[in-house]
Amino acid sequence: MVSGLTEIGFPEAWTGLVIAWLNFLTGAIVIARGINKPDKLFYTAFFGGMFVRFAAMFILLLVLFYFGMEQFTLILSLLVAYFSFLALEIWIIHQSSLKRGNSG
Repeated sequence: MVSGLTEIGFPEAWTGLVIAWLNFLTGAIVIARGINKPDKLFYTAFFGGMFVRFAAMFILLLVLFYFGMEQFTLILSLLVAYFSFLALEIWIIHQSSLKRGNSG
C-alpha cells in the first residue's frame, strides 16, 4: 500500500500542500501586521511580500526538482493549494476593508 502511494505522488502532493500553506501563513502575517496601516504602505508590503514569497517558492521548487521530486504531482498540488489559499487571502483583505469602512 505504501509503495502504491509513493507511485502516485503522495509525498509530492504533501510537499506542494506544505509549500502553499507556508506561503499562506507568511502572507497572513504580512496582512495582519499591515492591515491597520495606510493603504499605500499596506499594499507596498503586501505586493512586495508576494514577490519575495513567489521568488522563494521558485527557488525551493528548483531545489526539489534537482533532488528528483516528481514534477507533475508536486506542481498540480501546489497550484491547487496556492490558488485556494490566495482566494482566502483576498477574502481576508476584503473583509478587513469592509470593517474599516472602505467599500472598494
